[in-house]
Amino acid sequence: MTLPGETARNESFSNLVAAFTGLVLPKTYTDTALEYDYKRGQFDPLSIGARSQPDFGKVLSASYRYTRDPLTLLPKIDQVDFAGQWPISSRWFAVGRFNYSLEPRQPLETIAGLEYNAGCWAVRAVAQRVQAVSTTTTPNTTVFFQFELNDLGSVGSNPISLLRRTIPGFGKINELPSSGGLLNTQ
Repeated sequence: MTLPGETARNESFSNLVAAFTGLVLPKTYTDTALEYDYKRGQFDPLSIGARSQPDFGKVLSASYRYTRDPLTLLPKIDQVDFAGQWPISSRWFAVGRFNYSLEPRQPLETIAGLEYNAGCWAVRAVAQRVQAVSTTTTPNTTVFFQFELNDLGSVGSNPISLLRRTIPGFGKINELPSSGGLLNTQ
């Protein structure tokens, strides 16, 4: 019995698939997934990542992803990814991401920005540059500027969904946890 459109397999065994996600050290998380192909004797696909989050608004992560093209057995995805959010003073935070393809050697996405938390309002400036794997296209650059009054609204282009999607553990600086966050905004 096979799924519609799939070819029946003659092997008496399947690939070994394993995944682990969890806390490995205090405030340090890992996310690992791999598949071992018995026929070829290799791991493919493979995804390994780690994230350190010592406090709200302080997060650094690194990951590696690898997948082969099943037809050519050449690397289809071979990427490293670094991301983070970190305070640079009591009110200023730096945010960023660097996603780099090892084959072909080129950045795929770069994000850099600054956030300022004044207590009752916040301002953000974030730039994103996306490069398609094809070298024939020009990179797309987007700049976000946002001024936000807490609990009232905001003006400008909102980078929050981008930052939450691309920076694992990202925290909105003007929504510090009530249990006493890391910042003293006095």
